[in-house]
Amino acid sequence: MSRPELERRPFGARGQTVSALGMGCAKLGAFWQGRSGTEGRRALDVALDAGIDLLDTADCYARGISERLVGRAVADHPNPVLVCTKVGLLKTPVALMDARRAGGAGGAAQLTGLSKGGAAAACYAPGYVTAAAERSLRRLRAERVDLLLLHAPPAGVIRRSGYLVALEEMQRAGKLDRWGFSCGGVEEARAALEVPGVACLQIPYNPRRRDVLDAVGTRAGELGVAIVAAGPFGDGTLLEDGWTAEKCLRFALRAPGVSSVLAGMSEARHVRANVAAAAVQFSAR
Repeated sequence: MSRPELERRPFGARGQTVSALGMGCAKLGAFWQGRSGTEGRRALDVALDAGIDLLDTADCYARGISERLVGRAVADHPNPVLVCTKVGLLKTPVALMDARRAGGAGGAAQLTGLSKGGAAAACYAPGYVTAAAERSLRRLRAERVDLLLLHAPPAGVIRRSGYLVALEEMQRAGKLDRWGFSCGGVEEARAALEVPGVACLQIPYNPRRRDVLDAVGTRAGELGVAIVAAGPFGDGTLLEDGWTAEKCLRFALRAPGVSSVLAGMSEARHVRANVAAAAVQFSAR
């Protein structure tokens, strides 16, 4: 039986292409949630062998285990892979200490750790961004980050742009190729597109979250900024309205101007199901 073929799409203004289906790696290796590192590695290998070549992780995903699994899998894979990681959220003691050393990001209240509701503190100060990115490089076993996103910064932080010092210095040092923002709303995405040098926006998109793409999609295309759609399955309530995971994924893959749709996958069976759904969407065009 032939392997399902994944569509390839332009990624930004350089002429690069990526698989229309990307792999969200947030839960890889989260053993306290019943996800083993062995199964996470198997899922990564199946994804890479299927032609997925955009992997999305973050320094806080599974407390760094996700980055380590991604780094090992990519090192063993013969073909180029675009690895995206994110920094800014403070979900580990090490991150909190690094943020305090960097002087915070607008107030000590942001550096008090995890709230009872589970929301994380955050820091986007230049010193912290640099320290966090250096740690990510070590976990990824890489000399350079392909794509570094600031993780869910508020619009005010984006506009103040103090973090640019760190990003530009890492680029000059050859430790960072491109950078961008993971944005949760319209205001943040609009602010991000005003920052010189931004290469990518990661935004929510699913049948109930079309607002951000509707607001900034055209402008991003004009600027050559790649858009990555995250959260195609929503928060789970879509299932109550008759949406299956397969329908949600196909809906997101039809979104205009999106380079890749990130589907969270922590098991090989998830990968196979999503690849099959994406390949069907591609062949139906």
